[in-house]
Amino acid sequence: MVELGGNPFVPHLFKLFDSSGDGSLSMEEFTQALEYFGQLDNEEEQYKFAFRIYDQDGDGYISSEELFNVLQTLMGAAVPDSQLEQVVYNTMSEFDRDGDNKLDMSEFKALLSRDDLANKFSMSM
Repeated sequence: MVELGGNPFVPHLFKLFDSSGDGSLSMEEFTQALEYFGQLDNEEEQYKFAFRIYDQDGDGYISSEELFNVLQTLMGAAVPDSQLEQVVYNTMSEFDRDGDNKLDMSEFKALLSRDDLANKFSMSM
């Protein structure tokens, strides 16, 4: 069973499925969320879902700030901000192919497709 209570991503996940923006999930929105999670056995859908988690403002890109925020949420106070900033810098340097200081879906997929990174970024539901 997935534990959601202490998961720092729950508020963001909630917003992803609250399509009406009214602060609650209608039965239809809840059903759509369940259907969506049922599709996550498809690798492409897993990439899209992970991308939506990182793309916090929904603009279709993962900015350096968004990457930092997600990493900070994941790591909490265990890792100093200076180290997280270095991880973000290194990630952008390696995977931001067009140099716009943000990751699009194809760049993000390249990041997650790396054998040594795939396990670190995987999500089990």
